Amino acid sequence: MVQRDYAQLTERFKKVNIVNDQISNWARRCFVKLGTLTEDREFQQEPVDLTTMFGAMNNVVTNELDGLKKREEEEGADEGIDYGEVFTDFATQEFVEKNIRVRPISGVTHGDDTRDGR
Repeated sequence: MVQRDYAQLTERFKKVNIVNDQISNWARRCFVKLGTLTEDREFQQEPVDLTTMFGAMNNVVTNELDGLKKREEEEGADEGIDYGEVFTDFATQEFVEKNIRVRPISGVTHGDDTRDGR
């Protein structure tokens, strides 16, 4: 009984570590990407843990949104953000071809013959 409980805990620990690694890698990529877009000192040093990374990313996003809100209030614009101006980087054919993927309605793909295609 103790051996079985130990085996279950070990398996659960492995799964938790796998998920933690996946989230940490994703967060690190986001952190590095935001670091290239800002001069914030928090991004100039290597992140230590998830809490540090998410805290720094939260600060940058919050500051940027506060700046947008303040600028909108100063300009007195009633209609809000003009998304045509904001997303001009994404309005290219190259971006669409690289980043937008369409799956058939059936959900069947033919990329991997070892799976059922869904």
